[in-house]
Amino acid sequence: VDLLESELDACCPITLEPFVCPHMTTCGHIFSLTAIVRHAVVHGGSELRAAAPCPLCFEPFVARELRSVRYLWITSASRLVYVQAVQPDNTAKLVLLRRMKNSILPK
Repeated sequence: VDLLESELDACCPITLEPFVCPHMTTCGHIFSLTAIVRHAVVHGGSELRAAAPCPLCFEPFVARELRSVRYLWITSASRLVYVQAVQPDNTAKLVLLRRMKNSILPK
């Protein structure tokens, strides 16, 4: 999953620290990988096969369904063009993208 820059400072809602290896649940919430896996083990079992509730919305998720998140910087004023990957030493800001169920393009 790619996320574009925004005005918000992002941190993991579990650790309250900047994201470390961010991963997204099926409900769309983003957490540091170690924090969400620890949560999944506590609530779903050590084999990570049972569903655990999302810490924010309580929607069930399975650890194998977590998706890696990559931060992107917008380098042009127009939307969704000229995007480059963020380097490890840089900071990134996020923006939440929304789309209609019957569309592949975000609003």
